[in-house]
Amino acid sequence: MRVLHAGFEPSASFTLCFYLRVSVKSAGLSPRLPFHALVILFAGWMSSSMDSPDPVSSCLFKHKRMNFLVKDRLRPADLEALQHFEIRPADIFLVTYPKSGTVWMQQILAQVMDAAHPDWAEDATNRSIVPWLEGRTMDNPFRERPDPRIFRSHLPPNMLPLGVKDKQIKVVYVWRNPKDVLVSFYHFAHSWVLLDAPQSFEDFFQQFLDGNDLTDEVIDHVVETSTFKSMKTNPKANYKDLVETDHYKKETMRKGKAGDWRNFFTVAQNEHFDNVFKEKMGNLPLTCIWEIKE
Repeated sequence: MRVLHAGFEPSASFTLCFYLRVSVKSAGLSPRLPFHALVILFAGWMSSSMDSPDPVSSCLFKHKRMNFLVKDRLRPADLEALQHFEIRPADIFLVTYPKSGTVWMQQILAQVMDAAHPDWAEDATNRSIVPWLEGRTMDNPFRERPDPRIFRSHLPPNMLPLGVKDKQIKVVYVWRNPKDVLVSFYHFAHSWVLLDAPQSFEDFFQQFLDGNDLTDEVIDHVVETSTFKSMKTNPKANYKDLVETDHYKKETMRKGKAGDWRNFFTVAQNEHFDNVFKEKMGNLPLTCIWEIKE
């Protein structure tokens, strides 16, 4: 277990569009596909050599120095095509490192949007409202949705759709102290069927190191419904459906507390982690809350 462009000049867009439509029609597909969909198809065809992933393990492959799931049906060509996914000015991206509070922020964003856009609200799980951009087994991020659309992603900046930067859309980035990320990821790897369960915490530890205005009433409601206790029993937020459909072996919402790493790290591991963190992240202008004493 390891922890986790095709570029076109604007002047060539007409020629490319014509070429794609002719190619798609000759392939027996609909020539009425939108241009951005054709670009994604074209990127897939042109990147056929990238359909053979660089394996890291039985569950992971590497692309652009990042690890991705083998069993999620996502391939390097698909990742390249994502850069040309059409971004709308109203889109919102939730970007996180895995196990950094993505599910929690999904709940907050869904509640805020429900309150700010009552006509926008839908009776769906948070995972459906905030689909995983690079996911293929559970979400459908490409389905038609009204604005504002929200996406979640674990991709680094250089692999996100180009429109995220070009159109200066809103991005919510969640930062969590990496010691708790490590412990949360360790437990998560025992649950998700797409990952190999770690042999031991010691092995996992080393591999991780190697590699609209809202009213006060509405804000209070968001805070209340976004407590860990509330989310743990909320089927729209707790991913219970993935346990029931055998995507997860057990529930993944455990404690929701900062500082659980202390129950797993040895003194030596803690010192080693601090040294590696200082070496690799010393220039980062952010601080971590390593624990909260109640």
